Amino acid sequence: MERRLLIKDALLAWEEEGRLVFSKQDLLALGFEKSSLQKALWRLQREKRLISPARDVFVIVHITYRSVGTPPPTWYLDAWMKARGTPYHLGLLSAAALHGASHQAVMETQVMVSAPIPHKIIASARFRFFVKHEIDKTPCLDLEVETGRVRLSTPAATFLDLIAYVKSVGSITTVLFELAENLTAEDLERCLKTIAFSVANLQRAGFYLEHFARSDLAAILAKKLQGKELHKVPLISARQCSDRKVHPVWKIIVNDDLEVDI
Repeated sequence: MERRLLIKDALLAWEEEGRLVFSKQDLLALGFEKSSLQKALWRLQREKRLISPARDVFVIVHITYRSVGTPPPTWYLDAWMKARGTPYHLGLLSAAALHGASHQAVMETQVMVSAPIPHKIIASARFRFFVKHEIDKTPCLDLEVETGRVRLSTPAATFLDLIAYVKSVGSITTVLFELAENLTAEDLERCLKTIAFSVANLQRAGFYLEHFARSDLAAILAKKLQGKELHKVPLISARQCSDRKVHPVWKIIVNDDLEVDI
């Protein structure tokens, strides 16, 4: 009982410092005995005082969040991925929401990673991982959170990734529209210099930007596509596209109603 209380005291001290994520090694370094430590950590998890996203990595659950079982996922994602040694960034609908494109609730935390990670449910939090090659070349920014920071793709990188991963995330028209309002030429040009996108997806991106009255940004994509042979491609590749109109510039078969729900 005494050792358990000491562990709780250590966790309380860390929590007061704003530190919510720790490892088993951190407790061993304080002098706790390995033989009794694991049992104490299991008890604290059963009491919903701790969660463990990865082996030997633990997150303190403040009483405010015990009813849902977990603090906001952005508070511990960075530490979790660092413990795994996995390059990552928040992406797709999760990044879009943090950039203000949040017309609908995102029911899962969508994370871009360099190597496959199984989807994971931690209490009420659902994590879905998407492999992205050369992830280190994606323009990102750091968002300050209660426990430090979390990395997320820039608005333009998020916009382009949503188009590339549309089969996995579903309807994106409204999200793209909301993102497009705040895209900058600098951000878009940086993405085009550092990330490899297929010609078809650049066609789709150009079409969307023109449709959303961002002709200034569409012109950047048109310049990028100069000299390349453009084939007819469906706007949404997973849908049928027979008897549909083809955009004369972008060669996009418009097989989506492009309705914006705001």
